Amino acid sequence: MSHEAYCQGAEWRPRKRQDQPGACGACGTPLTGRNRWFCPSRYGEQHRDSCRESYMTNHWWSEARAATILRDQHTCQICGYHAQDDRGLGVNHLVARNGRGYQVGCHNHLKNLQTLCHTCHAVTTAAQRKVRALEAAKARRLAQEQHDRDKLDRWTHQARLEPDEAPA
Repeated sequence: MSHEAYCQGAEWRPRKRQDQPGACGACGTPLTGRNRWFCPSRYGEQHRDSCRESYMTNHWWSEARAATILRDQHTCQICGYHAQDDRGLGVNHLVARNGRGYQVGCHNHLKNLQTLCHTCHAVTTAAQRKVRALEAAKARRLAQEQHDRDKLDRWTHQARLEPDEAPA
């Protein structure tokens, strides 16, 4: 099994009891027996290619971070810096997290992550922040323009009313 993410969305929850229907959190296969979260794996298996490992790798930050660095072979994807271990490397979300921390979720899918050296990570994060700030300023400007248009429409409507129909 590859570690490519299959997601059932935010609504997915493990089944509470064995007699309830449920689907594997990683591949969507109907669950059988005592399994409540994922497809069964053999007893003692290291879970390297199991559904549980696939789900964890694509949803839990610590697992996703480690898998991304291994996938990218300890190499910065921008400048090519190669490290012997994790020191000097960071993992960047391509779709920025916007300061929301390291919660479990679909934002940690491996296709949304890239390995960067600390310098490239700082530059990339600064650029992402700048884009977010520009987008926020544009949204505020558009909201103000809409507010002004609505206000003008109300004034125009009130000006058309007869003096005895005007609101008090």
